[in-house]
Amino acid sequence: MCSDSAYFFLKKGKYDIALQLLKKSDTYDTADLILKNWNTGLRGIIYYRKNNFKKALKNLNKSVAYFKNEKHNYLTDYASALFYQFRGRTLADIGLYSSAAESYITSNKFFLGLGNKSKVFENYKFIGRVYQKNGINENLKFAEQNYYLALSGFKKIGKIDETAWVYLILSDFFIEQNKPDTALSYTDSCYITAFTYNDRELIPISLNNYGEIYLKQGKLKKAEEKFTEAVKIYKHNKNIKNRQITYYNLSKLFFKRKETEKASAYIDSAIYLAEKNSNELNLLKFYLYKKDLYVYLKKDVSALFNKYLNLNDKIIKDKQQNTIYAYQEFFKTETLAKEKEMLEIKSKRKDEKIFSLFVIIILSIIVFTAVSLLILMLKKRKEERLKDKLRDLQLQSVQSGMLPHLLFNTSTAAGSLIFKEKREIAYDYLVKMSQLMRKVITDTGRLYKTLKEEIEFVENYLELQKIRFKERFNYSLEIDKDIDLNIEVPQMILQTYVENAVKYGVEPLKEGGLIKIRITKTDEIIQLITEDNGTGKEAAKKMTYKGTGSGIKMMSKIYKIHNSAGNKTIISFKSEDLYKIGAKGTRVTVTIKQNKYGKK
Repeated sequence: MCSDSAYFFLKKGKYDIALQLLKKSDTYDTADLILKNWNTGLRGIIYYRKNNFKKALKNLNKSVAYFKNEKHNYLTDYASALFYQFRGRTLADIGLYSSAAESYITSNKFFLGLGNKSKVFENYKFIGRVYQKNGINENLKFAEQNYYLALSGFKKIGKIDETAWVYLILSDFFIEQNKPDTALSYTDSCYITAFTYNDRELIPISLNNYGEIYLKQGKLKKAEEKFTEAVKIYKHNKNIKNRQITYYNLSKLFFKRKETEKASAYIDSAIYLAEKNSNELNLLKFYLYKKDLYVYLKKDVSALFNKYLNLNDKIIKDKQQNTIYAYQEFFKTETLAKEKEMLEIKSKRKDEKIFSLFVIIILSIIVFTAVSLLILMLKKRKEERLKDKLRDLQLQSVQSGMLPHLLFNTSTAAGSLIFKEKREIAYDYLVKMSQLMRKVITDTGRLYKTLKEEIEFVENYLELQKIRFKERFNYSLEIDKDIDLNIEVPQMILQTYVENAVKYGVEPLKEGGLIKIRITKTDEIIQLITEDNGTGKEAAKKMTYKGTGSGIKMMSKIYKIHNSAGNKTIISFKSEDLYKIGAKGTRVTVTIKQNKYGKK
């Protein structure tokens, strides 16, 4: 009885009351294992609704592990279907999209067996979102296919409210794919359906989508009307989460009109609501946009950009911790399921005859030994795969902080040229910068590139800086003939130090700046040497515009992770102040040695 009441309050959104009732149910019905594991699954759903993904995953894993081994009937199959679905939603929110898709597909097998078409189509919608978040072209096709399956399914069974939401999802999907005409068609369908059935939640979201589409098409007056109408309804509904998005869109609209005061006011309102609602992903996007607005207004962006970097680091760290926990819980659940299965096999054999029991005991020992060895082997392999994934996640988190650093430095330089009214130089600079940025964007997500690609990237960067500084510096590049330029190296292994040489070495000089890049090979050791004739390390520390040194720190972290991951090479670097030996400038040497113990 308590369990039924808990399910009722769960659907009403009264999560604390539902948790109290589940606790009472566990106390009164201790012997009923099916009910106890049903309550565990409901507890997982509640924690998911409360955004406590760790507790959600722990409870949902326990529940699905129990029900998948139970005798099939309507209750056990429905429990498996429901809890696999919410397990998928939890994994998707953590960022484990492949595991989430597997859970949704397993859920659909049970719902299909039960004939629950509505839930099957709902899972198609969730699977589409998982593929969309993965983002690559092939996955986007799968996302679109699953959305259409959900749409046609809900239409057939007459679920008008769900049909309207899928219209909205398709509208968002095609806005993201920059197909405004297709997006407009689905937005029309969503708005008409929502308006017909007076869906007060869906109507303002549709209006916001209209505004986004008109904004992309340059129809600013229409966009403003739709955004303003959406805000009025959001205020009436007290919907903070969606209102902050519309404020952000209004800020972009007024920025496009060059009405910067209104643009600033709306983005400040969006940030306030995002902070109040603890919506970190929206807040990250708002900070980055406000930085661009400040650059345009020639305001100091250092404090704002530091906020962005700190929040970005926190989000990445939280995601890593959730991912680690998810893998640990998954492995623990699978191990417990195996142990439970073995115990059940032993208990069933106790009631058999003595001779049969004797034979079975011998066979059980053999089987148990084989299974144990297999479990140990699987455990060892899983641990190795987990370690590799963790290292990759660490490396991606470090790399994700570096690319915004380069984008920020180059875009600030372009703004400076425009401000000084050097328009022709600024035009050439922006053309080359766009080519460089295109390369940065296409390389996002790659942990490694060939040495040849890194050298080409650095040359393009230096040509860009020569436009910026005119005749104030030059550079040279020397490469030993016997070096294999197709070897893979971490991204930015040369660029980071060349950028520092420009900023702290030759930029302060009025003329005669020189950057020398030499790539040498002795025996099995490759060295990447970057040398400038600038002010030197000690003088650079005293500059009023000195940076945070984040690029050097990031590369140090990359080398540490690279060297601990069992790669074929070991990387180190050292920096020398040439003033200490009677010369000028700074020399940085990156050394790449062969690792005889490396496996990959």
